[in-house]
Amino acid sequence: MERTVQDMVGAKIQSFKEVCDYWQIVTDKGTINIYNPSKYCTPQGNHLDMKDVKEEDLINATVTNVTFEIEKYLKFELNYEKILKTSLEEGEYMGPEAVSVHYNTGETIVFE
Repeated sequence: MERTVQDMVGAKIQSFKEVCDYWQIVTDKGTINIYNPSKYCTPQGNHLDMKDVKEEDLINATVTNVTFEIEKYLKFELNYEKILKTSLEEGEYMGPEAVSVHYNTGETIVFE
């Protein structure tokens, strides 16, 4: 069975960090590498750059839904009304891809 990004639903975030020029989010289902501009939306409606996110905001959060619109965005909704949203707009492409999802099973999904 081939994995989709929807298979990240239920994943629990274990760590997140900046690695060189991208963000890496490690979950119990796999790792998400984010290269394009991203925002963290708080339950209060604030939109923060990833560099301004505190560890306690994401660690132990669970992915409750994943939505994506071609050439627009990839959005990970988390419990407690938290959201991670990454731009997939052509003008914001930073490469080598916009986002990659690497499952612990070895399967990989790439968003360009």
